[in-house]
Amino acid sequence: MATALYNRKSANVAGQKTGYVKLYMALRSEFTTLAAPGTVTNPEDAYTISTDHAFGSGGGFAEVYVLPKQNTADGSTFGEEGALNSLFQPKFFIPGDDAKALALVEYLLNKELIVLQQDRNAAGSYVQYGDKDVPCHVSSRGFQSGTLMDGTKGYSFELVSVNKYFYTGDITLRS
Repeated sequence: MATALYNRKSANVAGQKTGYVKLYMALRSEFTTLAAPGTVTNPEDAYTISTDHAFGSGGGFAEVYVLPKQNTADGSTFGEEGALNSLFQPKFFIPGDDAKALALVEYLLNKELIVLQQDRNAAGSYVQYGDKDVPCHVSSRGFQSGTLMDGTKGYSFELVSVNKYFYTGDITLRS
């Protein structure tokens, strides 16, 4: 395999546009096949999943409406020098406050999740958090009421994941 240390003499200008436009979530337990990266020829292949995920009857990803201006995916590292690991912390905001929204946000707490964020830069390209060995999960959830004059009522979430992939397969939605 080639080394991941390579010359990067210019930026991927198309890939610099910020933002994620949609969010999809599924419970890890609902997959019949949770695809993984395929054959690794180049270093980036270890982070690309091109095989479709599969679900049992009626299963699939739930498309969750989020505010695009509050849908982020920051990352950092943790650990000691010589043993650093990646930590990704997608954050999103589900607008609205009704019984259905509350049922969804309460249900997501303490679940093992696989989450996809649709990248606005490329149709059919998603950032995936979680895999069959280490799913992502909700690390914090908040509620904002807004005010009479500004703001939006809804629920904020922060997920935590130690892995990140680029998923280019098809998305099966829940029926």
